Amino acid sequence: MSTINTEKLSITSVELIHGYNLAGECEFILDEVQSATVSNTEEKVNITGKGGRVLGSLKKNKAVKVTGSNGLICGGMMAAQTGGEVINSETKMIVRATEILAVASTTATLTSTPVKTESVKVYIKNKNGTLGTALKAAAAETPAAGEYKLADKTITVAADAAGSELVCFYDREVTAAKVSNASDSYSKTLSVYMDCLASDPCGELYRVQFVFPRADFTGNFDLAIGENPAVHSFEFESVAGGCGGRANLWDCIIFGDGADE
Repeated sequence: MSTINTEKLSITSVELIHGYNLAGECEFILDEVQSATVSNTEEKVNITGKGGRVLGSLKKNKAVKVTGSNGLICGGMMAAQTGGEVINSETKMIVRATEILAVASTTATLTSTPVKTESVKVYIKNKNGTLGTALKAAAAETPAAGEYKLADKTITVAADAAGSELVCFYDREVTAAKVSNASDSYSKTLSVYMDCLASDPCGELYRVQFVFPRADFTGNFDLAIGENPAVHSFEFESVAGGCGGRANLWDCIIFGDGADE
C-alpha cells in the first residue's frame, strides 16, 4: 500500500459509533449518525514580566467533548445516558392500553385480555368526544344500567348503552424490551470508537477511527417527539487515566480502505 496521506484528508461521513464496557461487551451501536463534533479545548495562562510583557505561557486543563445526533433512537445509548440496562425483548411486561369500542347490540370486544379485572375502567363516550359516565363492574351476571360485565375480552353493557361508544382503559401483558431511568443510577463511562470514511485529493479512500478510551457520558439529553421523527442526541467527555493508566484523550487512526496491512 502507498504511504498514507495524513496532510490532506477530507472526512466525508461517520459510519458507526460503538461503545463498550470494561468487560469488552458492546453497549450500543449508532449506524445512522447525522453529525458528530469533537471539540478540543485547553487553557493557556500567560507568564508575564516587567511591564506586563508576555514571557511565555502555561498550558493546562486539556478537555475533549463529543456531541452528535443519531437519526434513530438507540436503546443502548439511552442505557449509557441513564445508567440503566436494556432488558431484552423476551421479557413479559405490563402496559396500559386505551381502546375506543363501538357497542354492537350490548357487547364490545377488547383487543387483548386484561391482566387484572380491577385494572379495567370503562366510560361511555360523549358525542363531543369527551369521557362520559363511568360504568361500574357488575356483581350480577347481567349488568344493570350504569354497569358493565367483563368476560375474557368481551364487555357486556345494559340495553340503555346499546349502540354507544365505550372508552376502555386496562392493563395488558406484552412481550417487550425496556430501558429505565432510575433516580439513583447515573450515566456510564465507556470505551467509544467512531468509524469514519475519508479521502484525499487524489481520490484515495481511507478509514479513520477515533478511539476514546474513557468516554464519560452526560445524562442531559432530549428526545423531541412530535411532528418530525425523534432524533437521539448524545454528549460525552473524554477523560484521561483510569485502570489502564492511559493519558490519551483520543487516538485518530488512519488506514487504507479494506487493507489489513
